[in-house]
Amino acid sequence: MRNITYNSLKKIVLYLKTPIQLQELKLSYNFSRNFSRRQILKTSGLITGAASVGSTVLLGNLITGSHTNSSAQAQEPNKLAAPQMVINSRMLYFGWIPEDPAAVKALVPNRFTPNNRGAVFMNQYVVDSDEQTSGFGAYSLTYLGADLQNLDAPGGVNPGRWWTHYFNSSSTVIKYVLERGVPATPGRTTLTLDGNTLIATTESNGVPIIRTTARVGNTIASVARGQLRYITKKDYGTYTSGVYPYVSEIVSPWEIVSLEFLQPSHPVYALRPKQPLEITFGFYAPRSSFCYPGGEEVI
Repeated sequence: MRNITYNSLKKIVLYLKTPIQLQELKLSYNFSRNFSRRQILKTSGLITGAASVGSTVLLGNLITGSHTNSSAQAQEPNKLAAPQMVINSRMLYFGWIPEDPAAVKALVPNRFTPNNRGAVFMNQYVVDSDEQTSGFGAYSLTYLGADLQNLDAPGGVNPGRWWTHYFNSSSTVIKYVLERGVPATPGRTTLTLDGNTLIATTESNGVPIIRTTARVGNTIASVARGQLRYITKKDYGTYTSGVYPYVSEIVSPWEIVSLEFLQPSHPVYALRPKQPLEITFGFYAPRSSFCYPGGEEVI
């Protein structure tokens, strides 16, 4: 048999997720440089007896990474698998007609058709604790962008949507969504409820850029449920459709009192609303749950 190198043996141990300590492994290896692969693995307690057909991955494949059995592959440390679940977020989600529809439409790739009036959507929400997520941890988020034609979410109720801006407080979430083509940048969102007045503020680089004031009740009037579709573009140019199932407990009454874009020099200012406000849809939910994303496909 060929002799095994320490780096190769270390890779095998990490692959198999065994409890052996790498320091102990190194000591064992230093005293066993001329052992065969099987001798070292057996000495370390990684294998016992004879291997049964179909149950043992070839060592050469483990070392070179050529094994293709996905059930045996080790997941990259700290890499979140899709989908991720979030429950009971505090969410203010609504849309409007912009002051400059042409500026909004210019942010949409040519292959897609924006809403005729350049309708904009925005979601401002907060996830207060790690326990509300399957892996993200607590975070806050504001995202917004343009409604699209001919790409409705399953069920035909909600239009497909193109993200133009995405301000997230969590580096974990930012990494996860960047891999899916979301235009994520650092930011912070707060939702403050005082009586029936809800103020949602979005910050970018510590500077407030959007402030929404809403009037909300405390009675759950209905439960909104369904799916949303968001379109993204990955670094290598592929467009992806992600489907996001949601269940939201919606309060009544609900009204947007004002929507302020606070920094004319910020790129998000292009999506500012026309005056007087023309709200196209919306709700406030003290408990909104969803998957992120539920399904993806190349389009």
